[in-house]
Amino acid sequence: MSGCSTSGSANPTMSDKERERLMRKLEKETDEFLASRKQAKYQDGWKEQSWEKEMADHPLFAQQLPDGATRGNLPPLLEALRQVKYDEAENSPEELARNYKDDGNHLFKEKSYRLRSDLRIVTTLVVMHAYGRKLRVKTTRPTNFRRAAVASYSEGIYQKTLNQELNAQLHLNRAAAQYHLDNFNAALDDCILALKFKPNYVKAMLRAAQCCWQLRKLHECIKFCVQLEEAEGAQSVPSAALKEARELVNRVEKEQKLQERNRRKREKELRERRQKNEELAVAIEKARVTLVPAAEEGELLPNLTPRFPALRDFAVSLESDVNEPGQKCLVWPVALVYPELKETDFVQKWSEGTTFSAIFDAMYQGRPAERPVIGDEENNTVIVYDPAKLQVWYKSSKNDKPVAVRDKSSLRQVLARKDCIVEDGVPSFWVTRKGSEAEKDLLNRCC
Repeated sequence: MSGCSTSGSANPTMSDKERERLMRKLEKETDEFLASRKQAKYQDGWKEQSWEKEMADHPLFAQQLPDGATRGNLPPLLEALRQVKYDEAENSPEELARNYKDDGNHLFKEKSYRLRSDLRIVTTLVVMHAYGRKLRVKTTRPTNFRRAAVASYSEGIYQKTLNQELNAQLHLNRAAAQYHLDNFNAALDDCILALKFKPNYVKAMLRAAQCCWQLRKLHECIKFCVQLEEAEGAQSVPSAALKEARELVNRVEKEQKLQERNRRKREKELRERRQKNEELAVAIEKARVTLVPAAEEGELLPNLTPRFPALRDFAVSLESDVNEPGQKCLVWPVALVYPELKETDFVQKWSEGTTFSAIFDAMYQGRPAERPVIGDEENNTVIVYDPAKLQVWYKSSKNDKPVAVRDKSSLRQVLARKDCIVEDGVPSFWVTRKGSEAEKDLLNRCC
């Protein structure tokens, strides 16, 4: 072999014959050297029968961490790799920040939400966590790769490097990860920080505009889009970024028009609702109806939504009076309680000018009807109710005693009485059969 070196140094330029002669000599010497080596059996490598297990146990190829690794007891090889890549004594803050950025990029590009245990991910998450880093991801096996990417970028930001470009990239990359996690506020904050480190950062402007659109911060979205278009004169802005910014502006303008239309619609509805409430309040006051509870200070009316589910959608209203064309009247939801039947009838719309006898005639169709007693199904007890022989009562607010109502009285006449109150927007009355035991029990119980 030494002859080769001497020949090459003595003849820096060789003819074709000399070069051919030298090549044959090298081949001959190589063959002689290989022939002189002793034949030895390969014994230290992985066996064919168990190479998969041995590979799985090797730190570089393992699919799972060895026992105890998550508690800080890493194999020597992984410990050495950790020190090479993450040890603060071996790396400058900028080097560490770049390492974390690269790892974050790798994690972000993963298409599976379950992380593979390759070396980069192991050293990024498990090793850092095992050695005391306060990661945002508190588990060594995160289920979401973008959350892991956020943690890695955060570690890079934690290094507080003096490289402004790198800081801007870390914040923007973390913004991208947060954006895909629908953490739009956090993503927008990172975009703003990225622009502080790099004011002409087009990607940060575009991402900030996207975040503002998702948050429906329309004015801010326009501002970032305009800022991006203005940057075109000072630098080369990708056409795709300009196109997306203009599309965002168009969407924002359409959304602003829609919001303005909805705002005017809401204002109109509020004006109409307030006008109706004012008219309703005047009508109730004119009818001398006592509402309990009363309206709070500054309010026209108390909450008049009925407490009964069957009447929930039928609150008192002011409607055209069928008996007096051109006039309006109060229409009430009414509860008729039958103590004897242990049942309540609900009248969803009772015009204040309608009499009790007219209501009962409509309910019973002018003839007696059998009604079962609720809770007495075993005996199948039924009671005949004749609309011509019913007595209506209301509870006096003065002494809590039942007060009889004439069947020819209208609802307006009864509600105008000083001791008759309307609770929670629903007038309530007892209904008994005249002279029945249930009527006597009611009078005895309340008197």
